[in-house]
Amino acid sequence: MSRITSLLLMAGLLALGVVAASCSSMNRPYPEKGFFAIDAGPAPAAAKESGESALRVRRLRVAQPYDGHTFVYRTGPSEFRTDYYNGFIVAPDQALTSETIRWLAAAGPFASVVDGASSAPNRYVLEGNVTALCGDMTDAKVPKATIEMRFFLLDESGAEAAVKFQKAYAASAPAAGVKPADLVDAWGQALRQILTSLAADLAKADLR
Repeated sequence: MSRITSLLLMAGLLALGVVAASCSSMNRPYPEKGFFAIDAGPAPAAAKESGESALRVRRLRVAQPYDGHTFVYRTGPSEFRTDYYNGFIVAPDQALTSETIRWLAAAGPFASVVDGASSAPNRYVLEGNVTALCGDMTDAKVPKATIEMRFFLLDESGAEAAVKFQKAYAASAPAAGVKPADLVDAWGQALRQILTSLAADLAKADLR
């Protein structure tokens, strides 16, 4: 066998090896993406008889980088990373707004609670900002789910809207494990803490 023939044969074998490796890589299964929803659980019945006023809840505004579908993890004082393979099935602003409406509709103190698209007459409007929505992994042994929100209750019965109530809330709940579903369950617990406090504070607010 000539030198040229040997070189050509070796080159052919190398090419076949590259193609085989490439095909093997293409056939390797990639991890499936997981999609989850935050659920605060069943809301308690109203602590007192609902008032006559309706409450309109505008869509909450979620601060970056928490406004996307992918999970965000805090790994240090100023260090974050995102999870490409796990995220929310619905955008956080829509999901948290829906949970807030559902909770306040059951817990009071308003006669009815509607979303921003409703044409029902209302006197009061609830606005809110979500300033944190992340998995706190700063202590790898104790992962936590963290939510921070700020709400404003506006009375729009006059010529200009008046702020009747405002308060910031922060809640963290430990995750039972390191799986994404464990973190989502913990987010549900943290949201439940915030909505429970919000409903109680609104019940005590001067809505006259």
